[in-house]
Amino acid sequence: ITMGIVISGVRKGIEFWSKIMTRALFVILLVLFFYSLSLQGFGKAAHFIFYPNKELFNVSSALEALGLAFFTLSLGQGIMISYGSYMNKQDNIPKMACVIGFAVIIVAILAALTLFPVIFTFGMSPEQGPGLIFKTLPFLFAKLPGAQVISTVFFTLFVFTALTSAIPFIEVCATNLMELLGWKRKKAALIVASSTFIFGIPSALSYSSELFGSWQTIYGRPFLETIDTLV
Repeated sequence: ITMGIVISGVRKGIEFWSKIMTRALFVILLVLFFYSLSLQGFGKAAHFIFYPNKELFNVSSALEALGLAFFTLSLGQGIMISYGSYMNKQDNIPKMACVIGFAVIIVAILAALTLFPVIFTFGMSPEQGPGLIFKTLPFLFAKLPGAQVISTVFFTLFVFTALTSAIPFIEVCATNLMELLGWKRKKAALIVASSTFIFGIPSALSYSSELFGSWQTIYGRPFLETIDTLV
């Protein structure tokens, strides 16, 4: 899907689909947020998110926050340079940067106030990382009224998030090949997407022990987390 959108180009592909997906994403997130307001654990979740715990704060906490901010805003990945090259001269970059930063904060707060009330309502641990989505949430959704609808909406939201994040990663690499080697967009997108698919297989299977079965024993964490920490 990502490859198809990138092949379509910036205006017809990336810009068109990003507008649709980000709007759909925000609508779904709002629906889930209002549902979370009715859960018993909403108060505990709000306290957990917004009340500072000085005892748990250390230097690594600040580094994790900075890392998340850099990742969320796509800093240091070449994406802003790639997208910035398509902007018009009359576009106001500082204004656009403020809008994006503010939007990221709002969406992050909405996401937190959507996810954590479910966790606290059913007495689960909020410190399980990716496991909250792939292991805990399906179990929790099964206990909620309208489980099929709620879980479908949530994971549709998750797919949209992954897709809007994946598009610029393919685009920035494809753009470099187009400009440095003079390749056509279709060729560049096909090669980058195919390479990404192949080299992404170990990460996709890192929790299944199908590849590198002894990796976690040697390095203390799955292949995906090792690469993520390294990056």
